[in-house]
Amino acid sequence: MNDTTLLWILGAVVAGVVIAFVHPSSPSGAAPAAEPYVDAGPDLALSECCTTHLSAEGYDPEGGPVSVSWSAPRGCFDDASSLRPHYTTPAVSSTQEVVTLTLTVTNEAGASASDTVLVRVRNVVRPSTQPTCGMAAPLPRYAVLLETPVAPPEEHERAEPTPRTALSLCPNIPESAPPAGRMISRCAALAIDEGSSIRLDGRVWDPDCNLAGFSWSADKGSFDDPTSLHPVYRAPMTTDCLGEDVRITLTAVDRCCAATSTHLVLHVSNLNHPPTADAGADLIVDECSTVHLTCTGTDPDGDSLSFRWTAACGRGSFADPTVLHPLYTAPSVDRCDGEEIVLTLTVTDPCGLSASDSIRVHVRDTAEAAVPPRSP
Repeated sequence: MNDTTLLWILGAVVAGVVIAFVHPSSPSGAAPAAEPYVDAGPDLALSECCTTHLSAEGYDPEGGPVSVSWSAPRGCFDDASSLRPHYTTPAVSSTQEVVTLTLTVTNEAGASASDTVLVRVRNVVRPSTQPTCGMAAPLPRYAVLLETPVAPPEEHERAEPTPRTALSLCPNIPESAPPAGRMISRCAALAIDEGSSIRLDGRVWDPDCNLAGFSWSADKGSFDDPTSLHPVYRAPMTTDCLGEDVRITLTAVDRCCAATSTHLVLHVSNLNHPPTADAGADLIVDECSTVHLTCTGTDPDGDSLSFRWTAACGRGSFADPTVLHPLYTAPSVDRCDGEEIVLTLTVTDPCGLSASDSIRVHVRDTAEAAVPPRSP
């Protein structure tokens, strides 16, 4: 190797080191992902319980898709995954309170960036007294409240802006019952049959007079209008023999995003009907012979049934007495005129209701039947 070749090799090595130092590569060999661009918008000054339309920007400089997420310690967004949601300020007790809204934008590579908006929320001074208000129609005259109704305070209480709720449910209220609000007790029977309907009555009152809405929910069953204070609730069907409890909840929300809920527990009763059994027609069989019994057993509720065959005095035997159509083997008989045996089918549903039916099986004495009749 001559000197010229050696100089070329050394030059190439030095150039490679310089390039690697100036343009280091990422551990994976790919260029690092660029952070998204995010601008949450200008700071704001708003009154308490005020709704405003935010206008922010966020995108991936490389043109890829991004996900958006707003967060705030107080107040609420109508859609926290939108760049331009509506934000409602909370109620504040001091003259002014600063709430920080944070917008985070994340691209498909996982890189994210955040920006904040400072919202100065001003307290709004209201009169010390104000009339009762709410969005509820009066309860029926003889409704019995499940919870003590909350009367409007004589003086406005800023420390408790949460709306208050009460429920009633009395399908059969006697005419002698006192007017609503006078009798605070539970109804005689908070239970309805499966599949049946009942009308609910709710009362909602908000001390700040800024109720935004309310809704009903239940872990089972359905409402004709869950946004009405007096919806019709339809109970679900139940397979539990003892019935089951359903939790029904009324939730109210005010314009400051304060919410409250109250609930009642309604027992849904199982309507069980007894099954039917038909053991079939009477039979004539020879002694010690086997016959396939034909019968029916049904349940009007569609429940699965259990079966049990028995023979009077234990005469004869079943291949399997717990099936609907068993094989029955007649016993031997020693009476010339044969013997009658009663077979009984009992059908039972899962809740214990049962039905029975019987047939008569005439068992012939085959030895007697084989003797030819005497000539006169």
